[in-house]
Amino acid sequence: MSTILTVNNLKNRATEGNAIIISKLKFDKNKKPSAIFLNSKDNNTHVFAFETPYMTISFSANYYGENDADKFIPEDQRNYSFTFSVNGGSKLDNPEENEAFISFLEDLKNTAIEFGIENSSKLCKRTYTPAQREAFFDSAFTCPIKQKAKDDGTLYPLSVLVKAPKNKDTHMPDFSFYSDNGGNIREVKLSSWDEVKQFAPKGSHCKAIIRPYLTFQKNVQFTLRIVQMKVIVVEKMTIPKSYAFSDAPLTIENQKSSSKTNDSNLKSNTDEMVNESDNENHVDDVDVDVTNEN
Repeated sequence: MSTILTVNNLKNRATEGNAIIISKLKFDKNKKPSAIFLNSKDNNTHVFAFETPYMTISFSANYYGENDADKFIPEDQRNYSFTFSVNGGSKLDNPEENEAFISFLEDLKNTAIEFGIENSSKLCKRTYTPAQREAFFDSAFTCPIKQKAKDDGTLYPLSVLVKAPKNKDTHMPDFSFYSDNGGNIREVKLSSWDEVKQFAPKGSHCKAIIRPYLTFQKNVQFTLRIVQMKVIVVEKMTIPKSYAFSDAPLTIENQKSSSKTNDSNLKSNTDEMVNESDNENHVDDVDVDVTNEN
């Protein structure tokens, strides 16, 4: 059984008796360890995913080494992820939901740290005690939640790294994607990672449904993976490339017709002026007596 914890669930989960736990550590026949996050309520436990409030996409989907021109990463080795910022100052921010979400992420992190310390003798190269929590966090733990401080000591918005799963055979995106254009929601079938970048660009706002995971490779890795994603579509102003004046455009035909009419009128007026000038200077032929009277 699985369920999705909504944003309201995150705000009210303490009063509703929800508790996040981690299953017992198990090893398969190849001695590979495994454990999963579980939501416990009313003596029932089940896997879960959780809904986020609106977040800002700080960095669109990319893989490690993508921007290194001197390094080529084979397609089957590219592991894509998003970086989101919480409480980024957008108009969609809901402070109460943001606070509940951040608190929930902290609870997941702390639960994973406690689990790692408890099982450190089986998972790490050394055994850690609760008193060595900071050393464990720095040396044997990977966390997707970060918050850096500015030079003046104030904090940047919380940054969350979330992995974008891919199909093992095609290596293409393997999560549900929706666009929200003014309340008109439609599913987008993603067929390439370039499309992911196109539909979920840096700076856009989104909600996501995420599952927490634990993996164990040299250390304890707490990771988050996208299940579904909804991006808000913002219509941007663009420079018009077609006729955009408020009056009706003149057609080429009208312009030619007008030109011909003007030329005709000009010729007619000129002819009249010439004729009038000729009439004024014209002298009728008359007989003149030139005989000398003397």
